[in-house]
Amino acid sequence: FFFFFFFQAEDGIRDFCLSRGLGDVYKRQGDIGAKVIGNVLKMNTTIAILYLNRNNIKAKGAEAISKALKVNKALTILSLRMNRTGDKGAKAIAEGLENNKTLTILHLQDNGIGNEGAIAVAESLKINETLIYFEFNGNKIGTEGWKALEEAQEKSRSRKTFY
Repeated sequence: FFFFFFFQAEDGIRDFCLSRGLGDVYKRQGDIGAKVIGNVLKMNTTIAILYLNRNNIKAKGAEAISKALKVNKALTILSLRMNRTGDKGAKAIAEGLENNKTLTILHLQDNGIGNEGAIAVAESLKINETLIYFEFNGNKIGTEGWKALEEAQEKSRSRKTFY
């Protein structure tokens, strides 16, 4: 099923590697595209790297990806740079991170995330043992949010690096 989906949607895919990852899906897929990809990731056993940068993904799309993170056992790198997830989307991603056992790198730069979203992600980082690197720069995080992230980094069971 998922191979059929990708070949049918190839106009929105710039780079696709069957065995390792899915390159940037530009074409501004938005929340609808994120929901489709979220459903595919629930069944995925091969895609390890997924770049969904600049896709106008908002909170609803982040929620779909979060549901996939809860059950996915293959994805190791997820990049959601320059979307519009905001605090609500960051909270959703945080929920997915709590149960995820494979993701090691997460990019959430330039998503309009503020203190509320940063604090939610910080709480999930205290639970998640596999994520070791994440990028948060370019958001609207204030002192309170950065403080929560730093505390999570210090209290985490695995070493975490963030920017």
